[in-house]
Amino acid sequence: MVGVSTRVDSAIVQATLGRVSERMTNARGLYDNIGAAMVVSTQMRFEREQAPDGSPWPKPLRVLIEGGNILRLSGRLYGSITHVADNDGVEWGSDAEYARIHQMGGTIVPKNAGALHFKLPGDLGWRFASSVTIPARPFLGIDGDDEAEIVAQAEDWLAVAEAQP
Repeated sequence: MVGVSTRVDSAIVQATLGRVSERMTNARGLYDNIGAAMVVSTQMRFEREQAPDGSPWPKPLRVLIEGGNILRLSGRLYGSITHVADNDGVEWGSDAEYARIHQMGGTIVPKNAGALHFKLPGDLGWRFASSVTIPARPFLGIDGDDEAEIVAQAEDWLAVAEAQP
């Protein structure tokens, strides 16, 4: 993915998935199920406006002045969350160009001009700035519920695999 993504990396989950891999020649279906569940979980973070660790996202000036949702002004980022699965794992995230800056935070500087030029919310008018710092609002990651879901999916998949001759 071009924007930002994450992969399953928990030792417990990897151990469970490793057992599945040993017993199956094609685990793509499992990884596809896990990816779909992680997309839903990530979208739920958008709705709760919180990071995988449960901390609330910093509110931008637009939300403080006008109300509304954090990171969902147009719905493009929220709607871009997807997954890609193969036999070796699953990756989920967003291909939106600005996904990485929202996930990790950072400073935006002008590329071809002396200053950034942007409209402030409400009646605050337009502003010129040499840089703008965007706070991190992590939406990708694995929390305890996600880990439990991944393990449950893997165990279900393993049970089906073990039941097959």
